[in-house]
Amino acid sequence: MDFSDPDKVTELRVVDPACGSGTLLMAAAQEILKRARRSGALDSRSPEVVRAVLEEAVYGYDVVPAAIHLAASTLCMAEASQVIKDMNLWRVQHEVVGTTARLGSLDFLASSPSGGNAGRLDLFDEEHFTRMTGQGEVAENVAMPPNCDLVIANPPYTRAGGPGKEANTIWNPMFGSLLDPNDARVMQGALKDTLTNTPGSLYAGLGSGFVVLADENLKEKGRLAFVLPATLLTGSRWGGIRKMLLEKYCVDWIVVSHDKRHRAKRKGVPGRLWVSFSESTRHAEVLIVATKKQPHASRHCVRFVNLLHNPDEPVQAMALTRKLLAMDENDLPLESRAIDIGGKLWGNIIHVPQEKLAGGAWFWAAFVQPDLVMRAERLRQRDYGATRQIPVTTISQIAELGPYHMQVKNPKHGLFTITETNDPLRAGDPALWHYSAEREIRLEVTANARLERRADRDKEKQDAMLARKSRLHIASDLRFAPQRLAAVLTDKSMLGVRSWVTLAFHREAPGKEEALCLWLNSTPGLLLRILHGNRPYLGRSSVPHELIRTMPVLDVNLLSDEQLGAALRIFEDLKDRTLKGFSQILDDPVRQELNARLCEEVLAGAANSIETLDDKVQEQGVHPESLVELVQELTQKLALEPTLHARH
Repeated sequence: MDFSDPDKVTELRVVDPACGSGTLLMAAAQEILKRARRSGALDSRSPEVVRAVLEEAVYGYDVVPAAIHLAASTLCMAEASQVIKDMNLWRVQHEVVGTTARLGSLDFLASSPSGGNAGRLDLFDEEHFTRMTGQGEVAENVAMPPNCDLVIANPPYTRAGGPGKEANTIWNPMFGSLLDPNDARVMQGALKDTLTNTPGSLYAGLGSGFVVLADENLKEKGRLAFVLPATLLTGSRWGGIRKMLLEKYCVDWIVVSHDKRHRAKRKGVPGRLWVSFSESTRHAEVLIVATKKQPHASRHCVRFVNLLHNPDEPVQAMALTRKLLAMDENDLPLESRAIDIGGKLWGNIIHVPQEKLAGGAWFWAAFVQPDLVMRAERLRQRDYGATRQIPVTTISQIAELGPYHMQVKNPKHGLFTITETNDPLRAGDPALWHYSAEREIRLEVTANARLERRADRDKEKQDAMLARKSRLHIASDLRFAPQRLAAVLTDKSMLGVRSWVTLAFHREAPGKEEALCLWLNSTPGLLLRILHGNRPYLGRSSVPHELIRTMPVLDVNLLSDEQLGAALRIFEDLKDRTLKGFSQILDDPVRQELNARLCEEVLAGAANSIETLDDKVQEQGVHPESLVELVQELTQKLALEPTLHARH
């Protein structure tokens, strides 16, 4: 836009629907005024334009009264010499009034109980929304401005479900700050209805609702800039948001941190990883910037920035921003470049054609090394030179998943009670429950829990659930630094619960369970798991049921009897030997032997020699003489990734 025109500057509309103390709004206001000054818009009308920007161009909403007061003070600091009387800073209601749920800023959604304008709610009165003015708080009706130029937010991430006290009938409620559990139910129900038939999801969390809100109120060529949980990139519950962004936006920037440092390491002070951009969370986060316009499929590229280090100071952040903008010109698709500032490597950037993000996860932020992502993707697509003939499929094509753990043991709906014990004399059916890095150290493990039938549940349903037991179990939430196994075989068939998901093959055959267990614990198997899974925290890979079904794995159905027999022999040789944690993947002789023998004895017939490598791989200088050498090279690269060494 033309920042030299004062009228155009004051017509801007910048909104933060979860503004907190106003940090993002102040940064936006300062940038607007800086560009206006450089363009000469403030030469003759400086006080008037400055006041108009702060009073008319910037909008902020929050449910916490103290936050709105702080936001007002923060914005005034942007121009301390200017007298500001009225601001578009609003405290919005977040509670149940009578039987009506007030959803804060999400009341501005067209599908909300208010129909997009909280002022139209039944029982609405002047106390529901208050505005900051020079005379203090003033009660007014409010609506979110349409045709916004920019919507910025670091919204709350709370979602339905997840870890919590299971004795509570509202399991980890999204609205846990409400004192009345009935109010929490009403609020959650209202939010579920609001997000139904939108790209958002109750189970993705509140953040997805704020993205939908931004989309409804952005004008064409308007821009959104959000800090969101990193599960946006791969989580199945975020699929609707990803689809919306690809169809209606040019996704400009995806910035992810892989910084494994701790903000605090003093005794008695819990360390918080720098992997988050926010001070108040330990979750891995992503910064996404997108422009609302139809992307040109063959031209627009998404810049994926994978940071090794988060800026410690604002000066470093500004230097990093300038560097990224300077690197943005004339970069070729799928060509990665190092981000060097002052002789220090800050990370890597890669330009990915937006069309390549369609139909699945945005996995280009899985690793700091972009070429590792490309190699893993070529392996997944069965199109990587020497490995092009290795059969890869999804788990749902070859196996059925065991029950979701809440179906097994939830106090309200579960069919069984469960007790953690390794006592074989205890009554009940054996089960594999929690994952202990000190206990699960070998490929074959024994039961660590017992399931007992609940007398008040249907026996036929209990029998049907127990019929889904198997020996093969995949870890649903993997912590790379301490843990050693992505999958295990139990000494007898049983159900996996919570930490373990049972896999039962559609067509059983000797050696299949062993072959897939070896694959999942090998470097290629781990690489594809990280690529496909969620990263709720740095150093962890989470694969809930819906992601396990679509996880790419070795297609054991296409292995010959000789290959399956070889897998069985390898497993028997290694099953009682102790593996090291994934963070020690280079120094683990058992895993090295697993990798080598899996390649040579099981996959040897599927691998081709160097002559079959395609031109692109040869141009990149990748010349492995065998599949073993290729896997060794992948192991060396994977061992350098911060996610394998971070402890959450």
